[in-house]
Amino acid sequence: MNNIFHCGIFRYLLLIQILNGSNNAKSTSLLSLGISKSYAINPINTNRLYIQSGMSFKSLPGNNNYQYYPDIGFGYKVSKNLVLEGSVFNHSLGGFSDQIIRGGVQYYFGSSDTLSWVSSLKKVNYKSIKNFNLNNITLEISKWIKYRNNFFRFGLGSNFYKKDNFLYKQRGQINFILLNTIIPVKFFQLSFETRMNLDMFFYSFSFLKDFY
Repeated sequence: MNNIFHCGIFRYLLLIQILNGSNNAKSTSLLSLGISKSYAINPINTNRLYIQSGMSFKSLPGNNNYQYYPDIGFGYKVSKNLVLEGSVFNHSLGGFSDQIIRGGVQYYFGSSDTLSWVSSLKKVNYKSIKNFNLNNITLEISKWIKYRNNFFRFGLGSNFYKKDNFLYKQRGQINFILLNTIIPVKFFQLSFETRMNLDMFFYSFSFLKDFY
C-alpha cells in the first residue's frame, strides 16, 4: 500500500514538473518573440529616418495573465536597399529593472520599380538583472502592399533563442506568421501587428514617425 501511495505521489510531482517546464518554455518563447519584432520601415516611401514607439503584449492559451513590453527604437535607410535598425531600452517588470539591446538590418528587393519584399535579420539581448539573460536571433521575409492610403505587411519568420538563468540553459526555435497594418494618421502612422503560430499569439501597436 505504501509503495502504491509513494508511486502515486512521485507521478503527481513529475506531472507538475513537466507541466511547469512546458509553461515556462512557452512563456520564454513568447518573451523572445515579443522583444524581437522588426520595425515597420516602409520600403516604398523615400524617407530615410524612422522612429517607432510602441507596446507589445503576449498571450498563452489557457493563461489569463498577460505581460507587456514597451519599446522605443529607430531605423535609418543607408541606401535604397539597406536599412539599419536598433534600440537600447530599460523598463521595470515585476519589480526588476530589465535592459533590452537590439540591432538589425533590413534588405529590400523586388522589381526595378518597386522594392516591396523585405528580408530582415535582428539580434536581441535581454538582461533581467536578478532573473535571467535571453539572447535571440530572428529571421524574417515579408511583403508590403499599399491599398489606398494604408499599407499592409505579411510574411514568415523564425526566432532562435537561448535563455540562461545561471542554473540551466534553455534553447528553442519559434516559427511564426506575421500580419501588420499601417494606417496614416495626420503627421504619424499607427501600426497594428500580430505574430502567431499554433501554440502562441503575440500582438502589438506602435506609433511611427518618418523624416526626410
